[in-house]
Amino acid sequence: MLIENSEFKAKFELKEGLIDEIELINTNFNGLFDSYSTEYGRFYCFKCIFSDFVGFEKSKFAALQGDNELNQLSIFRYVT
Repeated sequence: MLIENSEFKAKFELKEGLIDEIELINTNFNGLFDSYSTEYGRFYCFKCIFSDFVGFEKSKFAALQGDNELNQLSIFRYVT
């Protein structure tokens, strides 16, 4: 899943499901960000702003199986 060059002005929910790869690039979340109980295989977040509460409750970053250890990294770069 790729979310790029976006702005969310209200609550953003990504609450259920397994995601192999998620990339958030140059995106602003002005409301609550809720990812309750979601498992990510690879999580990459670059140049993002979370202005409200961020809930990564029960999330397991790099929890999915993969062939390459580098595919399992979680990266937060220039994130506030």
